[in-house]
Amino acid sequence: MRGAICNFIDRATPFKACCEAGNGEAAVAKARERAPDLVIVDLSLPMLYGVETASALHSMVPSAKIIGLAMFAGEYRRTQLAAAGFHMIVSKSEGLAKLAEAIKVLLPHAEPQTGEALLLSSIRILVVDDFENWRRQVHSLLQARQAWHVIAEASDGSEAVQKAEELKPDLIVLDIGLPKLSGIEAARRIRQRSPSSKIIFLSQNGDLDVVRAALDTGALGYVRKTDGRRELLPAMDAVLRGKQFVSSSIKGYKPVRVLAMKAPHRHEVLFYPDDAVFLDSCTRFIKAALGAGDVAAVVATESHRDSLFERLKAEGLDVDEEIKHGRYISLDVAKTLSTFMVNDMPDWERFFEVVGGLVRGAAKAGKGAHSRVAMWGECGPLLWAEGKVDAAIRLEQLLNQLATIYEFDLLCAYALSSFHGEEDERVFQSISAEHSAVYSQ
Repeated sequence: MRGAICNFIDRATPFKACCEAGNGEAAVAKARERAPDLVIVDLSLPMLYGVETASALHSMVPSAKIIGLAMFAGEYRRTQLAAAGFHMIVSKSEGLAKLAEAIKVLLPHAEPQTGEALLLSSIRILVVDDFENWRRQVHSLLQARQAWHVIAEASDGSEAVQKAEELKPDLIVLDIGLPKLSGIEAARRIRQRSPSSKIIFLSQNGDLDVVRAALDTGALGYVRKTDGRRELLPAMDAVLRGKQFVSSSIKGYKPVRVLAMKAPHRHEVLFYPDDAVFLDSCTRFIKAALGAGDVAAVVATESHRDSLFERLKAEGLDVDEEIKHGRYISLDVAKTLSTFMVNDMPDWERFFEVVGGLVRGAAKAGKGAHSRVAMWGECGPLLWAEGKVDAAIRLEQLLNQLATIYEFDLLCAYALSSFHGEEDERVFQSISAEHSAVYSQ
């Protein structure tokens, strides 16, 4: 009978039978291990009566649906009244077609499984985090699930995309603040290259805007690392079943079904020959933003900020009024850098808090309902001038990551005179590659 039911489910329904048991105790043990979506229980099971089995299953795997199989009509009626743990009762005399109807009623939205059926055999998992300690912690948590296996690890976003495309894992546990490519951008690319892989974010960040941006990629889960020990496994269970899971500590998140389209992101770079070209270009950039009712934020050296201030006033802008209403923000580049640099490298969490907070707060001061923030920044150029090449490139990458969360436009300005020789040419190309447009005069 068990074989016939399993074959029928595999052949005639979009679902797969993950396991079978010949008695109640075995059924409970296998349900504990596999956490199935649906359990079909014969009411005449040996070693543990069907009703008792259903009660144990209901307590152990509360999300599972339970169908009882009864032999006779009288038994059908008695059990239907007595067995609170059953969701439906099907008489064996009604045949497999009736069982199929019951399955369809109880699992109307479950996704069909193809290939290696999820929850049938092993779950293949890719773990992505730039800190080895967190990758080890995920390994440790997964030891509780014998059928789940970490098939690969990655320590940056680009490697994650490559391994996801190559290995097609069932599930990807993904950090956000990754080197080379943010977790959010990596998730977007993974969704294109391995669409069957389910994604769950495991991040320290609990900001609602970040959570929304992460789940907007098509990922189904978001777990804060502070909640990981108790919530990661339940989150993975939910995500593997096509259900959304967001950490309980993240308050105020509501799924958004219809998302507004973002305006294109501009992260442009100007390589300028002298201060005259520099000032002309930056003045046009900032003036256009303020003229459109947007907010302008300048993060530069004191001399450049003073020159821009005077130039904007000469162009007829009431800069003092814009400052008063929070639409013109002027910050010292060295002081700003010091707030998010760790060991001579920009730190994502601090960067997000400082620069993300600046963008988020500044946007509220705009004149329009959907005002953007235009930023003119010299953080990257200052790092480059100090010989911190890797830090400068990493900063440009973090700005691109931030643009996946907030809407802003950015103009970076590097002096051409600071690039010399073949080695600097490679750096020039690396910096240019992180920008949406490159200008050189």
